[in-house]
Amino acid sequence: MNAKIAHSEGFRIINNYFETQGNVPFSFQTKTWEKYTQGYSGLVIAPTGFGKTFSLFMAVLMDFLNHPEQYHKGLKLLWITP
Repeated sequence: MNAKIAHSEGFRIINNYFETQGNVPFSFQTKTWEKYTQGYSGLVIAPTGFGKTFSLFMAVLMDFLNHPEQYHKGLKLLWITP
């Protein structure tokens, strides 16, 4: 993982959340967080219960925690599910 992200306040908060639950993020989740912070968009495909929600939602949350001044009123995340 990118050192800049790994040392960010948002990552620290989210990683602490995982630890309090007795978990660690899967590598595909941390890769998703990194790609999101680099401006990529994409699609995460994994079986049900595998952690897709955390890979995507936490990426947006981490970015908000790291850069709250960049977020203004309006849509930030569109979640489509079957």
